[in-house]
Amino acid sequence: MKTNRWLVAVGCAIVLVMGGVAGCGDDDDDSGTKPSTGGSGGAGGTGGTAGTAGQAGSGASAGEGGAAQDRKLTLLFTSDEHSDFLGYSPERDDYPLPTQAGSGSIRAGIARRATLLENLRNEAVAADVSSITVSAGDNAMGTLIQMVRGSAALEWRLMHKLGYDLTTLGNHDFDLGLPNLVSALKTAQALGELPGIVASNIHFSASDPADDELEALYSTDPAAKAAMHSYRVIETSDGIRVGFIGIMGVDASAVAPFKTPVTFSEVHVDPSDANNTDKVLPHLYADLQPVVDTLRNDEKVDLVVALSHAGLAPDLPELSEDDKIAAHVAGIDVIISGHAHESSATPVIVKNEVTGKEVIVLNGGSRGQFVGRIDLTIPADPSQSVRFDTGTQALVPVDDTIVPDTQYASMLEEAIETIESSGDIGGKTALEHLISRSLGTDVKNDASQAGDLYFYPLATMSFDMKGSRPLAFLTADAHLHMLDTLGMTADFAIQAGGTIRTELLKGKTGAITVGDAFRIVPLGTSPFDGTIGYPLVRVRIPIGAVRLLFEFTSGRGPGASSFDLTGGGIVAEYDCSREPITTVAQAFVPENGRVMKLWIDSDHSDGIEQFDTLVWDRANPPASVLGGDKYVMVTTNYIAQVMADSMIPLYDENDKIIKPNDAVVFRSDHTEVKELESFFAYIHEQASIPDRYDPSSKNATSRFEGMAFCP
Repeated sequence: MKTNRWLVAVGCAIVLVMGGVAGCGDDDDDSGTKPSTGGSGGAGGTGGTAGTAGQAGSGASAGEGGAAQDRKLTLLFTSDEHSDFLGYSPERDDYPLPTQAGSGSIRAGIARRATLLENLRNEAVAADVSSITVSAGDNAMGTLIQMVRGSAALEWRLMHKLGYDLTTLGNHDFDLGLPNLVSALKTAQALGELPGIVASNIHFSASDPADDELEALYSTDPAAKAAMHSYRVIETSDGIRVGFIGIMGVDASAVAPFKTPVTFSEVHVDPSDANNTDKVLPHLYADLQPVVDTLRNDEKVDLVVALSHAGLAPDLPELSEDDKIAAHVAGIDVIISGHAHESSATPVIVKNEVTGKEVIVLNGGSRGQFVGRIDLTIPADPSQSVRFDTGTQALVPVDDTIVPDTQYASMLEEAIETIESSGDIGGKTALEHLISRSLGTDVKNDASQAGDLYFYPLATMSFDMKGSRPLAFLTADAHLHMLDTLGMTADFAIQAGGTIRTELLKGKTGAITVGDAFRIVPLGTSPFDGTIGYPLVRVRIPIGAVRLLFEFTSGRGPGASSFDLTGGGIVAEYDCSREPITTVAQAFVPENGRVMKLWIDSDHSDGIEQFDTLVWDRANPPASVLGGDKYVMVTTNYIAQVMADSMIPLYDENDKIIKPNDAVVFRSDHTEVKELESFFAYIHEQASIPDRYDPSSKNATSRFEGMAFCP
């Protein structure tokens, strides 16, 4: 086994961090940035910026005869990289790292991104233009790489090596808890391999010490040697001063339960309204405006760029937080938008309501599939909007037609070896423990063979599973099957599209390995010991409440994956001619909504899908909207907690209201049952993933039709 020279932090043991570890040092930041002491649609040709809240500062440089000249800047960007180092899918098709170009079937891969970034920067140099590289957050969480985040901080360290100047925090950066986040920051910072991080609307608790360590790494003074700042200023070699802010959106913050007691702009409203964009967004604008004003008035920047983890929905501007931020915060020129995993390349141009000027809002893509490029023209006249070149603006695909940078081959091998050898759970490495417990067999790491655990075979498949629905059905069925295996009963399972993190493709061989399966449901940690993965919970729920869940799926699911609920053992009938329910007020009017009937499969353990039992009927509904007979549901503790926070009542066997973490499913040996484990076990037992999860198959589950979104 090779020594992990690149990965080992001096003085630190590389240990797997499930919930958090002690930091590896608190040295000065060496981010590579130069700090100062601080609608929808639209024609791309005009570009745009928001107007300044103050003066534009030093403005454009003087040309011949002293006349101010327009100036150029290339902005390169990504978002929501989610620990994706290898190309996919499957990851096995990209390991060992290829040395030649392929057909384009493999997407992403950090070594290919390195090549593309170098090429784009070289193009800028050839044009005598400076470039800056940024991300809109969620750099971690999504592959097995995340398992050593706290101790090795591979995500930020590789971004630093790739030349990223700045990033911001996303909701998933909090998934492993504050101690893990702190440890990752300290590890990367101690090695001088932490990109600059901007977080402009973060708030720390004055009474709860749990976030004190993170607060100690944060500064509102951009000259301070901190890991995170409220803003940063980068001055390019040709004198352009660019100010950056970082934004956590309302929805993103609401789906980051492990950030507590850290808050973002929702700190200003009642906790019950934390996910109410109408109430929180005005406070978010108020948090941001003074920071932008400082950049404009004090720092005298030429351009303001927001790295926003708030979300852009080009087809549904009413649900797009970044559209609204662009319209209401004066002084922002460009927004790089993350969180929504949007890959629409066309910029959205939004007129700022304060200044009447335009703001360019750009999608950052996701999972390293694209690198965004925009060539900006900063006008000499500060009253004019920033423009961009429509001929070069693009989300450039990252696929295997790009030859990878081979210097990353050894780094990828070392990263895999580190993951396979890290942790100690009952005498096993963490990955040995996960696979062994899932499959009910003793699996051991072969230290002489990198990848034997990472690419441990689980199943095969003969079709591609694209979109969240096929995998939501598959994982929901896995939850039910796990409870059947344990001798427990459940009437149905509920899964959320937002927890399905990527697709599953057959690739060159059809082999599905641990690395590929982990990518599907990688989220969450144990509420008891911090180990990776959401645990399953088993609760009783009134059928009226279930009907409301599916009403919101129809009304809001198309625009927000967190509302896209599907099930195993249950199906809904919709009348798409009826108006959808999209608000809580609408939900409590019994006549509203599209759900007409709910059916369950009375015997889902027989392998035959037959929805034969009517459990809710609009023609004869329960007396109470949230009432009716109670049925046993299995889901994850996270989804159950979201339900409980949304006033959905959950009960135990004694008809008492129960908290999700008090309903976690345990084995007889007192180990909790994880979503990951149920998924691994189910597909391994199937050997080949059944074609009922292929919507194009004649054997496809009827849920594809029954649970389809209304047109």
